[in-house]
Amino acid sequence: MDTAGETAVKAGTVVYEKIDQLVVDGVVNASGRGSSGAGEELRKINSGKVQSYAAILFAAATVLAGVLIVIV
Repeated sequence: MDTAGETAVKAGTVVYEKIDQLVVDGVVNASGRGSSGAGEELRKINSGKVQSYAAILFAAATVLAGVLIVIV
């Protein structure tokens, strides 16, 4: 019975250290860094000036229309 318990503890330790700490925590931390980075970039665009928003929207619509014309 001791061997089974020791094996279970060793397996649990390996799963915790290799899968939980490296994989699961790595994915969660990476998604947090990605969200933070996206927020920093969006902060630069968020000026509060409606004219800037309209210009960006017009530019995006123009690019989209150009892409659709080229494809079709």
